[in-house]
Amino acid sequence: MKRLLLAFGLLVLPTRLWAADLASEVEARYAKALSWGADFSQSTHIEVLAQDLTKLAHIDVQRPGQLRIEYLSDPKKIYVSDGETLWVYKNADTTAWEFDEPSKVLSREALSFLSGFQNLTELFDVVPGLKEAEGFKMIQDKTLKQLALVPKAEESGILKLTLGVDAKTRTVKEAVLFNASGNVTHYVFSKIQFDQPAKGVIFSLPTEPKRTIIKK
Repeated sequence: MKRLLLAFGLLVLPTRLWAADLASEVEARYAKALSWGADFSQSTHIEVLAQDLTKLAHIDVQRPGQLRIEYLSDPKKIYVSDGETLWVYKNADTTAWEFDEPSKVLSREALSFLSGFQNLTELFDVVPGLKEAEGFKMIQDKTLKQLALVPKAEESGILKLTLGVDAKTRTVKEAVLFNASGNVTHYVFSKIQFDQPAKGVIFSLPTEPKRTIIKK
C-alpha cells in the first residue's frame, strides 16, 4: 500500500508543478498589460430554479484598478469602477448603487477573476483537474490547457474556478466558476486585446443622465 501511495504521489506531483507554473504564467501575462478588453458570453446554471441563463457582455480593464463590465443583453446592467468606488446601474435607469468597497458586492477572488487574474497565485491553490459531475458546465474547447483552482480563503463565495488557457499566448479563453450557492457560470472570451486604447470607455459613473445614488 505504501508503494502504491508513493507511486501515486510521484504521478500527481509533476502535474501539480506544471499547473502551478501555468497559473504563474497566466498571472504574469495579464499583470504586464496596462489594459485589456474582450467580448464574452456568460452562461449561468441557477441551481435553485434549475434554469440556465445566458448573457452577452464586454469587459474593459485598465491599470490601476479600473474596471467596466457592460452587459449587452437585457437587463443591460453595468459594473464600473475607478479603482476606489464601484457603481452598479442599468443602462437606462436613473438609479445607481455605489459601493465604496468593491469587496462588499464582489469577493476578492471574484474581483481578481473579473479584473484580469490579479493575485491569482495569492488567492487560489492549484489542484489536479478532476472530471466534473455530469450536467455541470465544463471547458468546451479541448485544445485549451485546463487549470483548476480553489480559493485559499475558507469563507470565499467561490468553491472552484476552472480556466481554459491558450497554450501559446497564456490568455484565458474560457472559465467555469463554481459558486457556493450552487450556481455554475461558464464564460467564453473572444476578441481579446491587450494594451489597446479603450476609445470612449468611461471608468466612472456618467454625470448624464442625472442619477440617484444609493450608497451601500
